[in-house]
Amino acid sequence: MSKHDEHHTLGHVMPASTLINVFLALIVLTVVTVAVAQKDLGPLNVWVALFIASIKGSIVCAYFMHLKYDKKLNLLIFGISVVLVLIMITFTIVDSHFYYNNIDSYQQSETFQAAKAAAASSAAK
Repeated sequence: MSKHDEHHTLGHVMPASTLINVFLALIVLTVVTVAVAQKDLGPLNVWVALFIASIKGSIVCAYFMHLKYDKKLNLLIFGISVVLVLIMITFTIVDSHFYYNNIDSYQQSETFQAAKAAAASSAAK
């Protein structure tokens, strides 16, 4: 058998206990997500939700995409992509905070109020 043929096997078969544990972990994290959503954490709401979602996504990738059992290079590539996505999300959230004052002042301006009134009158027709 050549080295190329050895690489193409069926895949990793996981025991039922592992799948049940993964299922329970995802259910627990979903309950935590719902519990945290009921609390007002102010600006931390988004960060906590992203953190919990990242943990759940990592569990899914590790077990159902078999990254835990695959070559470490694939895990490294996945990890680098997650870090880059987190950097982009962080930049977006931080950048949007700089514009809150501008948005609030615009919404209180006469131009916005006139546009809002015009949109409401045209929607009523």
